[in-house]
Amino acid sequence: MHRPSSSLSNGTTTPISCFHFPLVKEDYDPSDSIAPVISNPLSPQGFRLQGQVHKASINGHLSIASLLSNAFLQPDFPTTSNAIIQSGQLGLTFAQIDLISRRVAVIISSLVIQPGSDYQVSTNNDGDSVILLIIDHDNHVDEHLIILIFAILRLGATYMVVNRQDLTCDVKSWKELLALIEPIMVITQTDPHELEFSIREELTVISRENFEDDLEGDYHKEYKNSKNKDKISKDKNNNNTNNNASSRCSSATTADSLSVTEEMNTFATVALMKRIRGSLILKSPSLQPVAISCKCIWDLSLELKMPQEVELPVIHFKSDIPLGQRTALIFRCHDPSSGKTRWCRLGHRALRNRISWERLEFPMNSNEKCCLSFPLTDPRSLVQIFCSFIHAKPLLIEEDETDINLLLRKLGKERQVSRVELTPKKLQLLLDAAVECGLEGSLYGIKTWLVSGTYFPPSLAKYFFKVVTSNDALLVPMYGKAEVLWCVAYNMFANVLEVNKWTLEKGTRLSMGVPISNTSIYILDERTFNFCPFGQKGEICVSGSMVPTNGYSGAPIFGRSNIFFQTGNLGRVILDRRGNKQLLVETTVDSRVNLNRKLIDLDEISRKIKQDRSVIDAFAFVCRRGRDLPAVVVAVTMSTNGNFDKLQQKIFQLEPMVSCCFHLNNIPLFPDGQVDLKQLRASYFKFLGNARDWDKIFEPPRHSNQIYKKPSDTFAKNIQIMCKAVAFSLGVSVAEVIDRIEESFWDIGGTPLRSILTVKSCLCQGKRLSVEDFVITNKVADLTRRLTLAEKDDGKWNQGVYLTKRNFIYSKMTRKDRKDLQEILFSNLSQSVDTNHRKEIDKYVSGLLDIFDNALSAVGLTAETREVVGVAFNYKGCIKSHFLLPQIEEGIELFNMVLQSSKHLMKGIENKNIAKSYLISLKSSGLSPAQSVLVTRDLIKESMKNAESIGCKAYLLCTVDPLIQEICTSLLGFEVLSEMQLNLYKNKRLQKPFIHLDDHQLVGAYWKKISATAASEELI
Repeated sequence: MHRPSSSLSNGTTTPISCFHFPLVKEDYDPSDSIAPVISNPLSPQGFRLQGQVHKASINGHLSIASLLSNAFLQPDFPTTSNAIIQSGQLGLTFAQIDLISRRVAVIISSLVIQPGSDYQVSTNNDGDSVILLIIDHDNHVDEHLIILIFAILRLGATYMVVNRQDLTCDVKSWKELLALIEPIMVITQTDPHELEFSIREELTVISRENFEDDLEGDYHKEYKNSKNKDKISKDKNNNNTNNNASSRCSSATTADSLSVTEEMNTFATVALMKRIRGSLILKSPSLQPVAISCKCIWDLSLELKMPQEVELPVIHFKSDIPLGQRTALIFRCHDPSSGKTRWCRLGHRALRNRISWERLEFPMNSNEKCCLSFPLTDPRSLVQIFCSFIHAKPLLIEEDETDINLLLRKLGKERQVSRVELTPKKLQLLLDAAVECGLEGSLYGIKTWLVSGTYFPPSLAKYFFKVVTSNDALLVPMYGKAEVLWCVAYNMFANVLEVNKWTLEKGTRLSMGVPISNTSIYILDERTFNFCPFGQKGEICVSGSMVPTNGYSGAPIFGRSNIFFQTGNLGRVILDRRGNKQLLVETTVDSRVNLNRKLIDLDEISRKIKQDRSVIDAFAFVCRRGRDLPAVVVAVTMSTNGNFDKLQQKIFQLEPMVSCCFHLNNIPLFPDGQVDLKQLRASYFKFLGNARDWDKIFEPPRHSNQIYKKPSDTFAKNIQIMCKAVAFSLGVSVAEVIDRIEESFWDIGGTPLRSILTVKSCLCQGKRLSVEDFVITNKVADLTRRLTLAEKDDGKWNQGVYLTKRNFIYSKMTRKDRKDLQEILFSNLSQSVDTNHRKEIDKYVSGLLDIFDNALSAVGLTAETREVVGVAFNYKGCIKSHFLLPQIEEGIELFNMVLQSSKHLMKGIENKNIAKSYLISLKSSGLSPAQSVLVTRDLIKESMKNAESIGCKAYLLCTVDPLIQEICTSLLGFEVLSEMQLNLYKNKRLQKPFIHLDDHQLVGAYWKKISATAASEELI
């Protein structure tokens, strides 16, 4: 079955008109930058949802470790009771946690502080002192790691937990991570010597023996000095002197109960304390972070004996940033729109506010036990740990916190667990496991069910109350993003009637209630950032204590109410029956994409597909192939009796922009319940390469009497390469390409850009294919013959390429071309700029033709009729114009910002020696899709020749046109200076430029040095 074509052009050309360098304006400010947190210049009188204010929760001087340390000092705190219960076994007490974490902090300090530094340590660019923890797998947790985290936070440092397997799989990411966070120390769960070489080579590994040898001189020096002092003291006593020499550890050294080993161990401790205080000399610090195992630190903390008169100091790494405003942890979260991983920073302020809100809203019972349900790589685990310890409640942990059956048994056994926090996906699995095992009763003891993470469907809430039938169960769905601990708003439901009451949008959405304490929520227009009227849909932005600290630790601006965090979700404010305002989360900004100038709601597509009875789950997403128009792809999970072909036809009719639909056994998810887009896209590309039967290609047509000869092995191999290349470039399956192999490349969804992607794919397989081949022929089968010809008869193949190039000629722009150029520019501008005033466009076009240097600019003409078919405007230096169209003016800040950010990459070449492209425009008719690629490429090559003739050293181009970007990088070997997505940028007026373009298009700067051969050479 053939899908509806969604290409930009089917056999006809789309006019190319791309503005490169805009005319420079005098009020340009290159300091504009992109940030996930924005400062809204509008009046604060706008609409907002305001949470309760608790000033004590946002004390800027206390870290969460300080809160716990202060709790330990309370006279009624049960220090001798067990703080941790691991796998059913009683673990450490609160007093032991306090003591051992202090010792661990001492040992860590001895390895990272500098001599005489007064606890100053090196920090990264964000002011963080990061200690990296490498664990063997995400799901592992034990009391050693918990105490290690507590010790790091006591130091005022920042911790980060990563999975060893993730680092091993991607060495490049490991090196990028080290460069990003600049850790002062790395602590591994296993011996650092057992790490893979790719990880170990970036570290200075310290074992226990190295650690003791490093301090050995200090130990003996302290021991010797003490002995000498004792000897002098005895001599003076024998001489009847009253001067008694004292030593810090004289009482310890003269105690008869201490053996020599114990005595030396005591001196080791004292030497360690002196080293921390800066009184001893450290060796020169390594350029690489120090690495030591968790076991080594743990053993040392237990074996070092502390004399009574040597108190463990309360150590804090010194910094200009107060403890309460520092970063507590750095964690990994997944970008749902790109499928990529990003690292986020979470401050003590947000953690304090989250812990305080839960304490006030859901007070703990006297005999309650807490349950750790998130891995240490998830920041919510830190909330659970400190909520438990600060309130003197034991914490139940298991070595694998993701095992649903293990969690179910734990909740059934420990009747004192009255609250649990889960993701929606984990709650679904827990309820299913309880029903399957007949253990619904084991869940009745839990009174408070906190659910945070991804979208919470009303169906799950109804299922919950069907399984958990106890009268006092409280379901608390929370809304948020990873950067704000998944909790900025919450709602509470005590029964299914309340769920039905707040189920909106035809049963698809559940009200998310009100903001948590010290937090405000605003609904802003995602394009203009004006406050939305009541009830209107807009982007949900967060202000207050939960605003993330990415890149701005301790910055005072975060106390202001007009600093917003963009959640990327769309929602609106509604009123309940009593007139109270509540938040309704509808979809995500990323789920609504502009493709081919059409707004597509991916969540809406997924929702409609799920309504089919044969569909278990469905997910619509956008997948990019190079710089091409992103393809809308649907992954579905079906029941065993479902008909995939019928469903596929139904999906194509539902949304013609869907280019592909494929079947999976399960939609891949992350532990927090988000869809793993990276894995999903990998499954999609694997699907594209699958073919039903290659022999089908060589079968004769059913209604033909011709006798087909069996093709050669070379041709058979080439046709597989060609079909796969076309499939990947078009975003369809190989099976569909095989079915339509005798059709035109342009008829099955080909575009100029996709022809370049096909050429690139063939080259990666070692096969020669050029843009000229798409001019010579257009059928997929004929393209394969050109591929085979390049191998068998190189001369004949080159002759065809040469004759195709001769169809057009190129020269410097002259005055006689003015009239033709005016028509080309007017035709393209009237389509890309929204204005009905021809005089404005004529005025702008005339200005262009007057100010540009004809010696640099190039025109393309047909060889036969000398008709102008394209122009490339180029210039040197800086050009100013007194007239700009408003739509063009919007992009000025964007282009100049991209150039400013990449200026340092163009070292050694002065601005006056750089030729710059301002505009490339082609005739809107008369050129085939393949010819448009050919002419654009050769116009750029001609421009480089012109630049070389007047002494320019480089050619620079800034563009939003994906075709020109692909031509520069893939065909002409330009270097990418900078690229960014258009939908990430907003100008000074908080507006998005190029609104008529697709959200996923890139703006980029590209350059190439001009040499004797650079202007004429091409990669393909």
